Amino acid sequence: MASESLRELREFAAELAWQVHHAVAFGARGISYFAYWTPVHVEDAARANFRRGLVEHGEPTEHLTQAARINHEVRAYYQALDGFTSTAVADSRGRFGTALPIAPIEHLAGAPVTAGFFARNDAVAVMLVNQDYRNPHRILLVLLPGVPLPEAFDPAAGRWHQLTAPIGALPAGGAALLRWT
Repeated sequence: MASESLRELREFAAELAWQVHHAVAFGARGISYFAYWTPVHVEDAARANFRRGLVEHGEPTEHLTQAARINHEVRAYYQALDGFTSTAVADSRGRFGTALPIAPIEHLAGAPVTAGFFARNDAVAVMLVNQDYRNPHRILLVLLPGVPLPEAFDPAAGRWHQLTAPIGALPAGGAALLRWT
């Protein structure tokens, strides 16, 4: 994949993460990709200029590695959300979905964030997704009165840990999964 710069590869990974994290926030239970390989033996392939597939000319590309990485992370999120049901989606700026406040969140300050809400009989979870796949952003989680700080899920470790501050950073296209029990 010599034709793509490191910047382009990072942007592709962040945009892929953005797409997949939003699917999870909206309650998707699975992920699929449009093009598993770059089609070359199809009519007008040269004119259509297909490129940047997960597999090109029978060889895996860096994009396949990126998809595998995000799949590993999202698998951990799905396991953490096992038993939860999607209940609402909100935009921190009120442009779509259900308007905030939605318990336990009063509002989200900072850059635009998508919030996917999930519930089970003993807990509430919220998937926060940075709506910007090009830049990281800090957000402020403003909770309804009396609501304690949540736990945050670490997908790499597969564990929950207690948040110590309501301010957090979301990488470009990144997400955070929070839980109140």
